[in-house]
Amino acid sequence: MIVFSGSAAKKTHAPIPVINEIVRVDSLKILGVEFRDDLSMSAHVKNVLQAASQSMYALKIIKAHGLDDQSLSMLFNALVLSRLTYASPAWRGFANKSDIAALQAIINRAVRWGQWNDRGSNIEGFCAKLETKLFTSILNDPHHVLHQFLPPRENKQA
Repeated sequence: MIVFSGSAAKKTHAPIPVINEIVRVDSLKILGVEFRDDLSMSAHVKNVLQAASQSMYALKIIKAHGLDDQSLSMLFNALVLSRLTYASPAWRGFANKSDIAALQAIINRAVRWGQWNDRGSNIEGFCAKLETKLFTSILNDPHHVLHQFLPPRENKQA
């Protein structure tokens, strides 16, 4: 898979010769996140939404059998919300508004169905918290694999 920054960049570069032993693909799944050659996250979001909908249906059945609201909310957090936000610092910047709206629709449906009790929650807030948590852990742990990519600290003299 070859990723270009835009269609103009794709046109200005000479075509890359085809090598018979290497299959060229237009998408690549890395640790469960599907990246496309145009950096669209729509395919990844579609897969996540499908899995989340299946889990939510199972939770609906479990609720009908008498599971209490607190336990149902914990299950939603573990089964659905974790799936919606998995690796979001890696893909959220490439998601368009309709992708984010579709993810938010799952949370809204969970609130309507009584599977999630936090009415004011939104997917952007969850993803922002995860990004902050990741950045803080990178910043504070000199042995973190990404710490080496941080710029050097500035000496602040008063």
